[in-house]
Amino acid sequence: SDDGDEELCSVYVPTNHLYIGDIFLVNSKDVIRPNLSIREGIEIIVSGGMTMPQIISPAERTVRQSDRIPLNRMSK
Repeated sequence: SDDGDEELCSVYVPTNHLYIGDIFLVNSKDVIRPNLSIREGIEIIVSGGMTMPQIISPAERTVRQSDRIPLNRMSK
């Protein structure tokens, strides 16, 4: 908004198999919301990423092939 406030999202990032992790506050404009169910998200965390799908698509729009994010390209 005009007064410098920004909407932040709390993002949990697991760091090990004991479900310990970090919580980051991220500008909501920078968050990509994946098209995963809660169950799929929990399975990814519990399995340590072993059940991770090969492609994660953004949830808020119709996915075209060019919009898909390969997992090996998610890091900056």
